Amino acid sequence: MTLYRVLASEVFQLLAQRDFAKEGYEEQLENWILHNPSILTEGEDILFIKREKALEKSEDLLGIDEEGNTVVMELKRGRTPRTVIAQALEYASRVSRLSYRDLDNIAIKFFTEIGLDYKSLHEAFCEYFDTIKQGDFEKMVNKKQRIILVAQDISEDVINTADYLRKYGISIRCVSFRYYKEGNLVLVDLDPDVRGDYDVPVKISDPPLSSDTEKFLLLVREQVLDRYSNLIFYATKKPNRVVAFNLDQQGRVGVGISLGVDGKLRYNIMINHEDLEKNREVCENIKEKLESQGETVYLEDKKKEKLQLYSIFEWNEQLLIDDDFIHETAERLCMWIVAVQGEVM
Repeated sequence: MTLYRVLASEVFQLLAQRDFAKEGYEEQLENWILHNPSILTEGEDILFIKREKALEKSEDLLGIDEEGNTVVMELKRGRTPRTVIAQALEYASRVSRLSYRDLDNIAIKFFTEIGLDYKSLHEAFCEYFDTIKQGDFEKMVNKKQRIILVAQDISEDVINTADYLRKYGISIRCVSFRYYKEGNLVLVDLDPDVRGDYDVPVKISDPPLSSDTEKFLLLVREQVLDRYSNLIFYATKKPNRVVAFNLDQQGRVGVGISLGVDGKLRYNIMINHEDLEKNREVCENIKEKLESQGETVYLEDKKKEKLQLYSIFEWNEQLLIDDDFIHETAERLCMWIVAVQGEVM
């Protein structure tokens, strides 16, 4: 994003990006993320349980998400070196071997250091997210590890490697940022790489998709935003096979489409509210509403906490460059957004 200062003479003056690393803001970046984790995750909260200390070789930040997965964050103040992926994988591998008791000890130590009076990781999780029995919580913690890389400049090599790892089931996200400072005013522009969201695992034998898929999804994205930008909190910025829209600030309600290598165009609605009974009721209402408009919609549980409505259509390479098909896809997606909006907002 390019920022300008508008002068009284109506002349636009470029606001230059500042070098975050040279201005000694390393610690400030961690502080910002510790107090605002959702800026990296499209509204999802993270409970932090550790911060790297001087001379300690470990992840910069370690957290727990709402599903009990550990979140390894590696922060680079300048451009990402090629070794950052290997470093992050090393840390995630080490974290994967930690037991609940290990994580509990780490968390209690961190809470004491920053002045929080939690007596255990379980207590903090229940207050931060939702109440869960101690035994159930211990079983769910650290089943999966997630990696988030944050840097002022993320190299194409790192982005491509992250894309490759996601295909093999490793949860990894890259977030770049731009830093501006004008007097006392500080501006930070974040660009999350969310190409892994709403994704469907790719089989090793599947052929790569053509560049037309990204162009198609970008055109659909723009048509949807032209009509309903007022309903959308976030839209995938760099679609590869997927474009998704968050309809609430917390990221609990989403609508999207994915282009599968099997020739299936899949429309998705994800509902993830805390009240599971209400969740199902909302999904049933949306399903009924869409079916009354001629759609074929399926409902399935996703990890018990989430419910997904989906519908499947056919596509091929020629359709991806067909204006009518692009428009029809966008129109159907808009219809799904309106149906969801009417039930959950």
